[in-house]
Amino acid sequence: MADSLRLILPDSLLAVLRVHDARPDDFDVAEVSFILEREFGECGEVDEAQRKASFAEIAALQMPLVAGQERSKWGTRFGPVIERTRQDGTPYSFPDLANIDAEVIEYWHKRAGEANHPVFKARYADVVWDMTKAATGGKPPFPMAQQAIDAYIECGTRFPNTDTAEDRLERALELSLSVGDKTRAASAVSAMFNLVDATEHPGSRLLWLFDLPYRMNGVKFAAEQESKLVQGIENELQRICDSENPVGLVAKEPALRLAAYYEKRGQADNVKRVIRCYGEALAKFATKAQGLVAMHWYQEAYGIYLKYGLKEEAERFQIAAKEKGEEAKGQMVRHSHSFEIPGDEMDAFLEEITAGGLEETMTRIAVSLFPKLDEITEQLKTTQQQAKLLSMIPAAKLGENQVIARAGSIEADPEGRMMFQMADNLKYTAIFLGKALDHTRERYEFTSSTVLPLLFHSPLFDPARTMLMEQAIDAYIAGDHVKTIHVLVPQIEHCLRRLLAMLGKPTNKHRRSDLGVMIEKSLNDILEAEPVIQQCLGDDATFYLRTLLCDPRGFNVRNDLAHGLMSPGNFNRFLSDRLIHVLFLLAQLRGKPAA
Repeated sequence: MADSLRLILPDSLLAVLRVHDARPDDFDVAEVSFILEREFGECGEVDEAQRKASFAEIAALQMPLVAGQERSKWGTRFGPVIERTRQDGTPYSFPDLANIDAEVIEYWHKRAGEANHPVFKARYADVVWDMTKAATGGKPPFPMAQQAIDAYIECGTRFPNTDTAEDRLERALELSLSVGDKTRAASAVSAMFNLVDATEHPGSRLLWLFDLPYRMNGVKFAAEQESKLVQGIENELQRICDSENPVGLVAKEPALRLAAYYEKRGQADNVKRVIRCYGEALAKFATKAQGLVAMHWYQEAYGIYLKYGLKEEAERFQIAAKEKGEEAKGQMVRHSHSFEIPGDEMDAFLEEITAGGLEETMTRIAVSLFPKLDEITEQLKTTQQQAKLLSMIPAAKLGENQVIARAGSIEADPEGRMMFQMADNLKYTAIFLGKALDHTRERYEFTSSTVLPLLFHSPLFDPARTMLMEQAIDAYIAGDHVKTIHVLVPQIEHCLRRLLAMLGKPTNKHRRSDLGVMIEKSLNDILEAEPVIQQCLGDDATFYLRTLLCDPRGFNVRNDLAHGLMSPGNFNRFLSDRLIHVLFLLAQLRGKPAA
């Protein structure tokens, strides 16, 4: 382990490498590099050859393989261990590819020849093979690929109980396939099966090996290897299901692999057998779990049973999930937040919003207390910055003792999280809307005879339905929220259907099963599938109406009302106020809309 042609490693660093090169056990090259960094920091003054040799050694041992067979920004499988932006805005990475030149590559090549331990032999040979072209433009030496493959296989064989055994053998197979070395590829696969055999509890390694052909192109198992692998997973599934307290979650992974395998080969009975095995294990496990957790497991099992054609048997999980949903309600923790609005600020707000007469007040309430998507987008950005973990956690909404809506992380599902956030915002701003409507009724004559003429300035409101609108406004004034909501929701839907017709679009559609039979489009059809509506109302108003009326991620008032899902407590002042606000909003559209 002397110097390369030009680069000379300081003696203290060389001593560290000698100690590790003589070890009989496994070790992590990154940990060795950290020791070298500390030693280098204590070296004092060094010349350029020693500094560069130290850089070459530390860089070789610290660079990680990019996960999932992806490529680094250099187009290589190894990439920088650190990437960040300096205070002056310039990028920084370690190592920097600009510092990896022909001398560094030559140093690694020499180290590959000097090293004895297979961990070192694999690493130095691999970085030479992987980095030569990117760093120097030259052709990488083929023997380095062969040495890396052989050393990785030796590591996987000698150190089967380490966490990196799978990764090393997988890299050996990847290299073998990339250079077309069928003999070494077969050796790598054989070593993988030996690794599984040497494992006392091989469950996770069986699944890893089963997934390998799906992750890496060109991987093929011999018939006897494939049969052995499938039988191993069958044994693992049976072991889980036969245990006294089977962990249903653990049974899922082997069951799904086997189901996919048998389905591809047309073995329907085997597909159903392994899925049922998983389902029985999960049912035993979930009965003892807490409500929310068990609900999730049952719903997951329900989806899996449906996927594999066990529809009738899936119903047991539907029923079980709903039963656990009742239990989950009692386990949920209520969080509340109180805030105080100074009386003088509220008085000033109410005076301003109700100034100028009833018609101006209705317009001001419609516009001022109307949620804006730009503001919600900023809220979510703030959440991402200040509560990053919270922004990454999916959200779910419970109703009728089941999960009725879900949204992913803010990054993955921005629309879903915006709807959840808008629904929350509407609850928080309910006090302002309620106070504004109360003050309007105190300040002006607020009756069906004064309000309806102002609404009917808009062509969206149908004169033929005046009686219904009168009943709804009178019920609202009387505090009859059951009547208010029951009457206003279908009338709002009718207004939007009239708008669709005014924009030159048909308000009906054919039945899926019979092109000759027509039905009227639903509110979901109008707000979600008709671009002209969004163009006319705008993104903010369309999203608001969806959140309030017809999306389970929001309040879904129209659909819950139509399907009998609203409990007595849902007929409340909050929804009545919001529906009145929607009337005010729709009344702002005057004259015949242009298509």
